[in-house]
Amino acid sequence: MSYDGYIERDGEIVGELGSYTSNVGPMWSKALGCRLQDTSGWDVRTAAIVFRGAADQMRLDPEAYEAMAPANGWGTYEGALRYLVNAADVCDAYRDDAVVRWSA
Repeated sequence: MSYDGYIERDGEIVGELGSYTSNVGPMWSKALGCRLQDTSGWDVRTAAIVFRGAADQMRLDPEAYEAMAPANGWGTYEGALRYLVNAADVCDAYRDDAVVRWSA
């Protein structure tokens, strides 16, 4: 299973955050302070700030996050970090009236 993220405005999908395995969900939860899917409905400005902050948290303690890597090999610290940074960059490209949405 994976998280598929997108940007929605007025009920219409206007951007894609891409997809990444849910196996790294615990890493994101630790860094974000909530589950990734809990950010569904957040305005893109807020989401971008929070995603960048979470990426910063991951960079501060890579060993702790690398230790959370899934045993099945599906997902990595580097991939989870890269996904958050990309999500923040995509969010920055949209106006305040757009929101983040997740399907898992």
